[in-house]
Amino acid sequence: MSKVIDKTINDAWLAGGRKAHKLELVRLHRNQLLRETDEYAVQDRVMSDEMKTYRENLRKIPQTYTTEEQLDELMAKDENNNLTHNVWSKP
Repeated sequence: MSKVIDKTINDAWLAGGRKAHKLELVRLHRNQLLRETDEYAVQDRVMSDEMKTYRENLRKIPQTYTTEEQLDELMAKDENNNLTHNVWSKP
């Protein structure tokens, strides 16, 4: 991770404890996925309904998943270290 991300995560931990730390990890991952799909949102491309829904669900994560348990579910990984929650699955 970059020093900026490390500082952001550390600041979140100091400011709000474990839940804030987890939420910051979720936001960092969500923002990366949104950046990866920004190409579908350019004006000269038609975005599928599935991609629109996927991106909308990513944007709603902080409002939808509010408890520490829900954040743990979002960040659960399989034996190959892949996130398993379906909200991360691209269409």
